[in-house]
Amino acid sequence: MIDTSRPAEPELHAAAIRIARNCRHVIQGVLREEEWIDADREFYRVARAELEALQAGGKDSACLGSGQNHSSTQNGAQP
Repeated sequence: MIDTSRPAEPELHAAAIRIARNCRHVIQGVLREEEWIDADREFYRVARAELEALQAGGKDSACLGSGQNHSSTQNGAQP
């Protein structure tokens, strides 16, 4: 789990924002416009966690397997 109260490195932050927006664009057609910012925020959180784990040399996903419940895994979808 990431600590969003501490700032990310500028390059990592910018990359996480780009990833989040690109992910939201994939599902934007099924979201109401007022949900876009929530999707960006959630995708940013996941992207930042993964990028920080990669930067730290971690081989495993920072999100999956960390005990966090994600709706895709709760609905039976495989990662």
